Amino acid sequence: MLLKSCVLLLTVAVHGSQSAYKVEPYSTGAYSLGEGPHWDYKTNTLYFVDAFVGDFYHLDDHMSRRQLDKYSLKDLITIVIPYADSDHHLLVSVRNKVVKYDTTTRTVAPVAEIAPELQGKERFNDGKTDAMGRLWIGSVLDGPSGAVPGKGSLYKLEHGKFVKIATGFTLSNGLAWSLDNSRLYFNDSEDRKIYVFDFDLKNGTVKNKRVFVDLKSNPDFKSTEVSDGMTVDKSGKLWVGLYAGGRVVRINTDTGKVEQSIPVPALLTTTPAFGGEALDQMFVTTGKDGQDLKKYPNAGKVFRITSDDPGTVASTIGDGPHWDYKTNTLYFTDSFTRNFYHEDDHLSPRKLDKYSAADLVTIAIPYEDSDHHLLVSVRNKLVKYDTTTRTAAPVAELKQRFNDGKADAMGRLWIGTMADENKGGLYKLEHGRLEQMATGFTLANGLAWSPDNTRLYLIDSGDLKIYVFDFDLKNGTATNIRVFVNLNKNPDFPDVVMPDGMTVDKSGNLWVGLFTAGRVVKINPETARVEQSIPVPALFTTTPIFGGESLDQMFVTTGMLGQNMTQYPNAGKVFRITSDEPGFRGSRHASHFNPNI
Repeated sequence: MLLKSCVLLLTVAVHGSQSAYKVEPYSTGAYSLGEGPHWDYKTNTLYFVDAFVGDFYHLDDHMSRRQLDKYSLKDLITIVIPYADSDHHLLVSVRNKVVKYDTTTRTVAPVAEIAPELQGKERFNDGKTDAMGRLWIGSVLDGPSGAVPGKGSLYKLEHGKFVKIATGFTLSNGLAWSLDNSRLYFNDSEDRKIYVFDFDLKNGTVKNKRVFVDLKSNPDFKSTEVSDGMTVDKSGKLWVGLYAGGRVVRINTDTGKVEQSIPVPALLTTTPAFGGEALDQMFVTTGKDGQDLKKYPNAGKVFRITSDDPGTVASTIGDGPHWDYKTNTLYFTDSFTRNFYHEDDHLSPRKLDKYSAADLVTIAIPYEDSDHHLLVSVRNKLVKYDTTTRTAAPVAELKQRFNDGKADAMGRLWIGTMADENKGGLYKLEHGRLEQMATGFTLANGLAWSPDNTRLYLIDSGDLKIYVFDFDLKNGTATNIRVFVNLNKNPDFPDVVMPDGMTVDKSGNLWVGLFTAGRVVKINPETARVEQSIPVPALFTTTPIFGGESLDQMFVTTGMLGQNMTQYPNAGKVFRITSDEPGFRGSRHASHFNPNI
C-alpha cells in the first residue's frame, strides 16, 4: 500500500513577519501585588490575584460592557485555576491549602493542604497545571525576617494529596514546561536562580535538577532584578517577569541567554501569561506597594502586550471536521476562538468562509432540508445558524458543555458533553429535545458508527478509553456499553496519548486522531489492535474524517495551542491524506442533521 505524505490543505491562522510590541494597561484597577495570571482558553477570559489582600478577579472583556468579578477569601491567594470539567469551579490556593471554589455560590470546599502542624507558616506561592491536569506548586517557609533559606519545596497534587517532589528552595516561584513536556522550569526568586528538571509527563515525575540561569552571575540581568513568574511561547522560548526590574525578558532555552527585553511601566513586574483568542497577547501582572506612583502611575495594573512577531504567537484547536457530500465541501471549527469555517476548493481561487459564534464551537453540521442552515454547538447550546444572515436561533440546551457530535444515518444528532465528577454524558437530539443516552464520562469526545450501523463507538478522552455500544438505528438507541480499547493498558500505545476524534472506513476499521502524539491510527474492529499509523506533522492531532467526491481522502484537523512552531511549522492547519489503497475510503452515513426526525 502506498500512503502519500500528508498535504497541507488549510491555514487556521496567519501571522505577520515584522516584530513590534505594544504595552498598555489592561485592567482599570491597580493592585497591591498582582500575581497568578491565568488565561482560561475555554471562555477566553483572564483570572488573576491580588495576593496578600486575599482577592482574586475574573475579567471578561467580550461583554458589551467589560465585566470584572471580584472574589474575596481574606487570606493569601497565589493561584486561581479553572477545573477542566466545570464552568463554575476553581482551584484556589489559600495560604497552605487548596480549595475548590464555587463561583455561583461563592463557597469553598477543602481539597488538600501542606504542613498543618506549622499553622500556615509554610505557605504556597506560584503554581500551574501540567498537560495532564496535575497541579504543581511551590512553597515558602515564612520566618521572623522573611523566607527561611532552603526550606521551600515543590509539590505535586495528585489523587487529592500533596506529594513533596523537591526541596531546598528559599522562595519557590514561577513554573513553565517545555513544549514537548520533557523539561520543567522552576524559579527560586530569593536565590535568583531558574532551575530545570527532566520531566516525565506520563508518570508525573522530575529528575536531574540543575541550574538553568543564575541571575547573580549572568550579565543579562541587573543586580536588583529578581526572576518571578514565567511562561513559554510557541517557539519554546521562556518569558520571565523581572520583579524590581520593570520588564519581561525572553530567554533562549538552548543557550540561557536573553534574546528580547520588553519594558513594562511598573517596576514590580511579576508574571506574564499568554492569552487572547489566538493566544497572541501577553498579560503581565504587576504590584504597586511602596511604589512612586508619580513615576509609575500605572503600577499595580495588569498590562497587555501585543506583537506581530510570529515567534510569540500561539493558536488554538482545530476540530470537528465535517464533509458535506451534497456540496463536496468541508466544514471545521477552531474551537476556542469561537470560529467555524466552510472550505470549497472547487472554486478558483479556493473559497474559505469564516463564521463566528458567541462562545466555544465544537460542531457545525448542515441541515438536511436547507443549503444555508447549520446545526452549531455554542458551549452548552445548540443553535440553527443561518449562513446568509449570520444569525442564530435556539434549538436546545443543557447545563453541561458540548464536545464532539455527529449525525447518524437517520439524521439524529448524537453529541457528548463534559461535566464535574465523571458526569459527562452522551445525548441524542430528536424531535427538538435532548435525551441522555449514557453518562459517567470525563470528556465524551469522538463518535463513529460501524458501516452496518450495529455499533456506536464513543471516545472518553479524559479516561483514555474508547467505548462501544450496540446500536439500533431504527429506534435510535444505544445499549450494552463496554470498553473497546483501553489506551492505559494497551501495548499499541506505550506512551501517553489521548484519543480525540474518529471516523470509520468502508471496511469498518476505526481511524482515531491521537492528541499529543501527532498521528492517526487504524484500529481493527474485531481485534481492537492498531494495524496502521500515519504520522501527521502536528503534535496536537485532533479529528480525521473521510471526504472528497469518492470519500477517498482523509481530512485531519490539528491544533497550534502552545506548540513548537520550529518543530511543527504547520501545526494548527488542516491536512489531507491520500492513498492508492482501495480500502482507504470512507463509509457514507447521513452527514446532515434532519430536524424532522
